[in-house]
Amino acid sequence: MERRKKTKEEILRLPEILSEQNGKQQLIAIDEFQNISRFENSEALQYELRSYWQHQKKSSFCLYGSKRHMMEELFSNESAPFYNFGQILKLNRISEKDWTPFIISKFGSTGKPISEKYAGIICKWTQRHTEHVQFLSHLIWTNSPRNKRVGEQQMRKGFLDFLNFTEAHSTDIFDRLSNIQINVLKAILSGEKQLTRQESIRKYHLKSSATALKARKALIREDLLEKLSQTEYRIINPAFEWWFQRKVLKRDILSKISDELD
Repeated sequence: MERRKKTKEEILRLPEILSEQNGKQQLIAIDEFQNISRFENSEALQYELRSYWQHQKKSSFCLYGSKRHMMEELFSNESAPFYNFGQILKLNRISEKDWTPFIISKFGSTGKPISEKYAGIICKWTQRHTEHVQFLSHLIWTNSPRNKRVGEQQMRKGFLDFLNFTEAHSTDIFDRLSNIQINVLKAILSGEKQLTRQESIRKYHLKSSATALKARKALIREDLLEKLSQTEYRIINPAFEWWFQRKVLKRDILSKISDELD
């Protein structure tokens, strides 16, 4: 006998139906939820989801994503369907204190011990960005022989592989930037705290304070830049920052990493 297709209402009520059947609270986790904004008729879909989900008493929803600005637009914008839908938690990057023993443990468990110093350097080179910590660690691990401690050679080779593997993506990011956005990044990576100062505007060719602030806002909106404090900003993607320092600012980053390994 052919199974009857479930209606849309049954699908949207499924968590509550399951809860009623097994007597257990349901937790629904949806990753990269910000992508809903790219769906056709996205706003109507969001309103419909909320209309069902907000009345489900035996179900909880964890909606998370990697694009902070897009997630804020979904849940913090007063005109958005999911405004005030639930508690908003902004997760900071994992601390070096927590990363270091984890890295040491994972390397050691596979017969490739790594020192606390080198585990800390992995955190520093990747700015504790989870995806990049894992990727760089994997490259260093791959270059390291079994039953031998990870050395300077493996660290350097892993970092060079990291730069090579991420270069195409970094180039794509750069190609989408306007000249003013590039100049804003130059200023930030040069330690400039006040983009609106006339001296900064002249030095980095930012045209005007309004133009500089508009470009910075666009970089934040595209999740390329994040605000750390009133005057401090950070490039979110560490691999792109390394690429930018090497290709645009012409800095000798290889000598820098060699000095840190000594």
